[in-house]
Amino acid sequence: MKLTKHSKLFITKGLFLYIGTVMDTEFHNHHALQITFATDNDFIIDIEGESIRTKSILLNLKCRHKLIGRDGTQVLLLIEPESVYGKIFQTYLGNKPYQNLDFDLSIIKTIESEMIKSLNILSMVEKIVTHLGIKSDICPGNDDRINRIVELIETIDERKATVSYLAGYVSLSESRLQHLFKSIVGISIKQYLQWKRLIDGIIIITEGRDFTFASYEAGFSDSAHMSRVFKEMFGINLREIFHNSRSIQVFFCKS
Repeated sequence: MKLTKHSKLFITKGLFLYIGTVMDTEFHNHHALQITFATDNDFIIDIEGESIRTKSILLNLKCRHKLIGRDGTQVLLLIEPESVYGKIFQTYLGNKPYQNLDFDLSIIKTIESEMIKSLNILSMVEKIVTHLGIKSDICPGNDDRINRIVELIETIDERKATVSYLAGYVSLSESRLQHLFKSIVGISIKQYLQWKRLIDGIIIITEGRDFTFASYEAGFSDSAHMSRVFKEMFGINLREIFHNSRSIQVFFCKS
């Protein structure tokens, strides 16, 4: 994906949002579900040989595609499929590779402006779910042991944050912790740790450190490992984001 000047990138655990002109240079698929909106002109998306002109579309995970934004501005939302909202949108799509969405331009503009103002991607996703009329029983649970785990993850060295270490910290078996964590947080603990490492690595890079230092500090084996994980999740080259860092604003949002 080619990222353009004067773009905005919003990142939080399980969600990634880009506002700018999208120009994919080749067909690809990725681990995340993808929702794309046009804030002005239509865009063209090629899916498995079918060329679609639209203003809003939802792509299932592993859907092979190429998006051509032309001269317009797009809002590109990527959703971790193991998250609560990832499951909701997978259920909504079923076995379909994609679904055109019925969104009025004024609604898209409202969502975009509120997103920039509040830096809360979850609020944006909730508005999309509500507008589409998707019924879901999202009842976030609560457990003191999971709260303690999340607090610990935020403070300890990335390389110590293993499932085994965290399970011992709250006197649970690894399998019990994994089940309980996903039921409360909505994403597996391994995916949560991977998101934490990615975000921490990106924060270190934005502070002016190089990729090698950032990847090691964030708990990856090397910079290629961190870049590969990011590319697998989002289909975007992490180095390209920071190659254009003077013209692309990066925000770390409320979860």
